[in-house]
Amino acid sequence: MDNQAFCGYEHELEPSEPFPPLPAITAKLMSLKKAQQCWSGIVRALSIMEKICKEREHQFDMSGYIDYRCNLAGIGRPYETSATFGKALLIHLGPKFEPCLTALAEQHPFISNILRLDKLSAATNFEWGCVLPDGRHVNLMVPALALVDSGMLESDLAGENGYDKVAFVPVVFIAGDSLASGGFWFDAIDSEDLHAACFTSGNYNPYAEWDAADLFEAAKLAEDAGSPTPWGHALWKDEDGVYHMHVTTIMAQVNP
Repeated sequence: MDNQAFCGYEHELEPSEPFPPLPAITAKLMSLKKAQQCWSGIVRALSIMEKICKEREHQFDMSGYIDYRCNLAGIGRPYETSATFGKALLIHLGPKFEPCLTALAEQHPFISNILRLDKLSAATNFEWGCVLPDGRHVNLMVPALALVDSGMLESDLAGENGYDKVAFVPVVFIAGDSLASGGFWFDAIDSEDLHAACFTSGNYNPYAEWDAADLFEAAKLAEDAGSPTPWGHALWKDEDGVYHMHVTTIMAQVNP
């Protein structure tokens, strides 16, 4: 069976989606070696990511990096010009995700909230799903705040009263010896979903949602797992058999 069959992503149109539909995303898949030759800035970005992950004692294979596209490509344009190129999200994963790269790069992520195991707080994420060759269903979570703060979700292509606002968000996935470049469209419907999710997580009050017994059991669950957010350290399996993984995302500090 073709490896890509493990990770197929079939998008079903919803009644609320734009008509006509936004153009489909076709990922560009290549070897990491060739990508580094075409886009020399990838080497620098991976080096920075690896260094910061080591300093923070975080897994390099669960990390993300946001920088100007021209920096990642190694074009080296001056700041005044490069700003028009926008930014891209680079996600570095372990070798086991290599067969899933194309499907991930062509996927529109979900916007979702996740509770800590101790139920004391909630966080909003952009979530990409895939199925590894061994059959495990995995959700990759990138903090929504990282994309919001980066400005990647903003667009000047807004109609009257801001409706029909559409932005393309470039995303590059790296795993093993391969790289896939793709992204997703972010429109007014996504924006509404994001605001609703962030409002819900930001105003979450565990003491209003749960009684003392629930919070006691939740605290025990977090203690048994070794952390209230075990998905931040490794693949973590929930009670439904789905694995979750948090992608710590780093923002480039140096202007192009």
